[in-house]
This record gives sequence, structure tokens and C-alpha cells, in this order.
Amino acid sequence: MNRKLRLKYLLIGIAILFVLIFTFGVIQLFVFEAVTLYVQVATDGLEPTIYKDEWIGVAKYAAFDKIKIGDIILVHSNESQDKKVIQRVLEIVQKEPTIVKIASNSITESLLEDHLISEDEYIGKVVEIYKNKEAVENRGAFRTP
Repeated sequence: MNRKLRLKYLLIGIAILFVLIFTFGVIQLFVFEAVTLYVQVATDGLEPTIYKDEWIGVAKYAAFDKIKIGDIILVHSNESQDKKVIQRVLEIVQKEPTIVKIASNSITESLLEDHLISEDEYIGKVVEIYKNKEAVENRGAFRTP
């Protein structure tokens, strides 16, 4: 192959690579960010896994029927749709429709009747834990539950 043809293929390859990287970045920005909710933890009920004042990334796209025992989920409280509670799943009570039992403590006892959660109360699954808001904003170091 002559030199001009090799250069042409090299430039086409670089252009394709640039387009793929750019496309992945856009998808991540608009798709994954749109379906991840970031919430600051207000209590110490899940220590030592999650500490008070840490931030959690909640995957709103995580299917409720795929939740497993031990997962940490974010749910609406019975008290108010504006109030949210994070808790660990203790038991899968029913498969279809899925109903799970969550851990109870003094906070959730007044908020969640019988501690049974259906898909209606479910917001998402905790997938990331950040030390502070700056780490969330900069997508810094995080750990998983």
C-alpha cells in the first residue's frame, strides 16, 4: 500500500475512534446521569456500610424484581412521598408481584407500615457511596455498598 492510502486509513480510524469516545461520553452524561439520583444520608442507621452525611448514588433504573437480600434501596415513606428512607432488604416476601421486607429501626418504624415494600414505594437501588458533595460533583472516588 502506498503511503497516502495508509495515512488516509489512519485518519479515518482516528476519526471513528473520536466519534465513538464522544458518543459514549454523551450517552453517559445524558442517560446514566438522568437515571441516577444523588441523596445525602441524614441518619446513621446503616453504619458501618453508609455513614451519616455521606452521599449515595441511587440507580433509578435498577429493576425492583431483581432486588436481592442484602441490597440497600431508597423508598418513599408512608408518611410522605417527599420523605425518603434508605434501608437494607432483609427478605423477599413475595416474587410476583415483588414485595420485600426491609430492616427496621426507630426511624423507619414510624414511617413504614409493616416494613413491607412494593414497587410503588421503590425509588431505586444504592450503587455508589460518596464521602461528600464535592466527590459527587467531581465524580470522585466512591465505594459500593
